[in-house]
Amino acid sequence: MEQFERYDKGELLRDRYLKVNDISEGSYGLVSVAKDTRNNDCLVAVKFIYPVDYKKDHQLLETTSRPSSSPAKMRNNGNNKNESDSHDSQQKSNVSKPTRESIFNTLYNEAQKEIKFHKILGDHPHISKLYDHFDTCLILEFCSRGDLMYSNKS
Repeated sequence: MEQFERYDKGELLRDRYLKVNDISEGSYGLVSVAKDTRNNDCLVAVKFIYPVDYKKDHQLLETTSRPSSSPAKMRNNGNNKNESDSHDSQQKSNVSKPTRESIFNTLYNEAQKEIKFHKILGDHPHISKLYDHFDTCLILEFCSRGDLMYSNKS
């Protein structure tokens, strides 16, 4: 997740991909458009597979000490500053280490399935090309006209 956080803040991903903008957030992660700095700034889609509300929960944790599921946090929108510093560090996460590992393993397996599907389908003019992959991240051909769901609504 650290790699995603640095990329999301504007650092190069794998010393190569520079985030331009978020495209969408789905049930398995975030898709953004990035420049491939090693390929004439060609635009690519970067798909990070991570827990559903990871980005939202992480932003809330940065602004308040209460756990992300706390109703008070939602009401106060992160403006509650009455908690002590020691309590802050204890409340940063509600998820135990074994559960985090289990979640990461599941997400890693999902990413591997998607990579496998791309390899099975091969090069096809109607399927986004898979350029690169690592951990739970896929680098795909950027489709400037949007995705299939968007085109079906038009």
